[in-house]
Amino acid sequence: MKEDKSFKTVLLIVLVLSGLWLTLTYTKSVYYVPSRSMEPTLMVGDLIVLKRVTPEQLVQEYNSLKDKPIIVFDTPYSKDPWVHRIYQVVYDENNQLVGFRTKGDNNPGPDSYLVKPEDIRGKVVLRIPLLGWLFMFAKSELGFTIISIIIAILVVLNLVEFARVAVERGRKK
Repeated sequence: MKEDKSFKTVLLIVLVLSGLWLTLTYTKSVYYVPSRSMEPTLMVGDLIVLKRVTPEQLVQEYNSLKDKPIIVFDTPYSKDPWVHRIYQVVYDENNQLVGFRTKGDNNPGPDSYLVKPEDIRGKVVLRIPLLGWLFMFAKSELGFTIISIIIAILVVLNLVEFARVAVERGRKK
C-alpha cells in the first residue's frame, strides 16, 4: 500500500513539473511578467493568462474602456514577448488598421515599435501574483536543468523502490 502511494506521489510530481515546462514552452495562453515596465498594474513575476482576441475586438475595447487593454506581443527587439498596454490605434490614409502603439504603465513614453495584429499573442485577462516566478525559473537554463534532474532522481528512486518491493515479494514466495 505504501509503495503504491509513493509511486502515485512521484508520478504526480513528475506530471506537474512536466506540465509546467510544457505549458510555458508550447502554449501562448499563459505567460509571466518579465520586467517592471507595467508596474504597478502588473508586477515582475506575476503569472498572466491570455485570451486570443481579434484586432477588431481590441479596437472596440480600446474605444469603449477607460482602462485600455493590456496585450502580450512579439517584437523584433527581444526573443521574449512584451507585455504592454495599448496606447494608440494606428490607421493608414484609407482608415485601415495598421497596428497598435503600446506603452508600459511604468514607462515615460510609448514604444517606438508599431505592433502589427499578427504580432499579438493575446490580451491579458487574469493576473496571479508571484506564480510567474515558477515559470521564469522553469524557463531558465538552470531551472530546466534542475527540474530535469529532480524528475530523473524521482524516477530512479521510484524504480529502485519498485525493484526492492519486487525482490522482497520474490523472497516471500
